[in-house]
Amino acid sequence: MRSLCFIPALFLAACATSAPNTSPSKAASLELPQMKSGECGLFGWTTDEKRSFVFYADEDEAKYAPQGQIIKLAANEAFPTLDYTDPEGRPVIIKLGKGEPLVGGTRYPFARITSKTADGWDRVMPIALVRSCQSSASQ
Repeated sequence: MRSLCFIPALFLAACATSAPNTSPSKAASLELPQMKSGECGLFGWTTDEKRSFVFYADEDEAKYAPQGQIIKLAANEAFPTLDYTDPEGRPVIIKLGKGEPLVGGTRYPFARITSKTADGWDRVMPIALVRSCQSSASQ
């Protein structure tokens, strides 16, 4: 029963931010993964009106969806890391704001992802980030 409540809690946590919309988002949404019992993940949504799901990382993979394309990232440290590299070798860094405790995790309503463009510019995307683990199923 607890496992079924996990996914809706993530959506509610991501929607609870109040950051102003400073520019329209062009980001594609990722698909929300099905986590197994005991697995942990990082989940990120844009802070604009669309609330697009644009970042996901767990022990096996990390995906980021800036500007309409999904990019697989390489972790530079063991999970949970905030330091990644894109396929072209450019850094993708997550900065966390103040964390707020959730049942089974932490919400960071004012996080951001900073990545480098091909021209060397920094691209900063404000996100609401949730770090959570799927509870173990009890039988």
